[in-house]
Formats: sequence, C-alpha cells, structure tokens
Amino acid sequence: MGIQTSGNGAVETDCSWMTNSRSTTAAVAKGSSRVKADVLAAAGGITQSANFTVTRYDPYSPAINDPYANLTPLPADMNCATETVKVGGNMVTRTVALTDSSVMSNYFATNGGVTTQTNNCFASISVGSNKTLTLPAGVYYIDAGNVNIQGTLIGNGVTIVLTNKSAALTGVTIGTVDANASGNMLITAPTSGKWAGMAIYQDRRATDVNTPGAGQMNSAAPNKINGNSNSGITGVLYFPNQQLTYNGNGASAFRCTQVVARRVQFSGTSDMKLTDKAGCLGTGVEPVEGGVRVRLVA
Repeated sequence: MGIQTSGNGAVETDCSWMTNSRSTTAAVAKGSSRVKADVLAAAGGITQSANFTVTRYDPYSPAINDPYANLTPLPADMNCATETVKVGGNMVTRTVALTDSSVMSNYFATNGGVTTQTNNCFASISVGSNKTLTLPAGVYYIDAGNVNIQGTLIGNGVTIVLTNKSAALTGVTIGTVDANASGNMLITAPTSGKWAGMAIYQDRRATDVNTPGAGQMNSAAPNKINGNSNSGITGVLYFPNQQLTYNGNGASAFRCTQVVARRVQFSGTSDMKLTDKAGCLGTGVEPVEGGVRVRLVA
C-alpha cells in the first residue's frame, strides 16, 4: 500500500496523486475520510470508494521515477557546529544540537541587517512546548539526528536535510521528523540554488523502520507532520524510503506542498487543503510528470 487516508477529516488538493505500489490495494480510503484530487493513479490497483472525489482513477499505470534522484547532500557542504565537553572523564568533541534556547549568534552572523550562516550543520533541531525557533535562510544539515517540534519552527528560504556526514553507502544513521500534536512548522523552501523548492529532505540511505510488514502502513512510523491551523509548508517533503504521516487537528492550508515518500498516510479529524497549483510558479517547486502509457489499438 502506498497511500492511505483515515479518520474523519478531509484532504483537498488540486493536483494528482500517484503511488508506485504494485499492491492490488495501492490506494485506500478508510473510515469517514474524504479525498478530493485531480487523478488518483497507482502502479497497482485502487480500491474505489465514495470517499474519493476524483476526475478519474488510473490503476496499473507506469511507475514514476524518483524526481529528485540526482539531488544528494555532500559531506563537503556540511560545516558542523561543534563543542568540546567532558564525558566520563574524557574531553569529547561533538556536533551541537540546535534548540529554541541556543545562542543564535554563535552560528549566524548579522551584517547590515542581513543574517547569514557561519555553521550549517547540527546534531539535531528541537523546539520545546510553547517555544519558538526562527531559522535564518539557508540549508540546515542534520547529522545523524532528529527534528523534534513541540512548539513552533519558522524558516523562510529554509531547507532541512536529514543526513549523515559519513560517506558510507549503508549502515549509517539518518534522522526523522516528529511534530507532535501542538507542533507547528512554518517553512518556505528557497526559490533558487541546489535546494530550490526543497523544504525537508531525508537522505535516501534511511531505512524503512517500524514497519509490521513490507509495504504496510503503520501509525507508529517515525515521520509525522501536523496539519493544524498554525502550520504551513511551501516546498517538497522528500522521504523516499520511509513513511510520512500527516496528522490533521485543525483546518489548514498548505500552499505548493509536494510530497514524495515511500508511503503517505493522512489521518486525523481536520480539513487539510494542499492547493494553489497555479500559484506555485516561482516557488522552486517543480511539477512531477507521470509515466507514459502505451496502448495498442487494433
């Protein structure tokens, strides 16, 4: 299964949904959930339902190639903020965690009213309940750590890259994103440069974890982003090897939000709108083209 909606909420989009899952139930709507989309397509079968409002179903379609397969973080681009601390009687140098209580001037410089990064790599990002962390524009490489949002994370022209500075192809730790019930993420991706249009990127070396069986949805999957009334992400959410879950708890409108993930689950009790496809020009978010289907006509 690649796409699942559940709960009592609604998801309204003005774009098409596509899953490369070859399951006979590649896209499923459960409970009282309601989905509005242009086309609902799958490499496998689709469980048609009154929960879906679409112009057409397109099962057994050609799979879509990863649109960001050529976008890869490089260790040479990571300028990690470090600190030397005493651990067990030994002095250890480690990468610094970025939090809502961090002394921002240690990692950013402001000249003429313009703030720039002096460090772009951190062990993790965390925002406590009822706290706010505002990130200056830039790319934020998270080295083997997680992003945990219980308060509010704000970033204009920001890309968060969950990666690892190790160059090993396998066996490396790649972090996850968890925004809890009260967590808000207000992120707008940069409009130019290598990471144009990318809001949150998870390294392709991440492994599919907490999954009860191959290709199955799991409410305990690690990456969760809330679609509540105070949240909004403009850009791509890229989790090619793990599940991404949208938890909706209030009416929200995500403008120009593109999701590329191994599995996507929409749940909750809210109305979520991922709309304004026509207004995405200039945001850096590029459309993803579907595969070409060839038919033989006698």
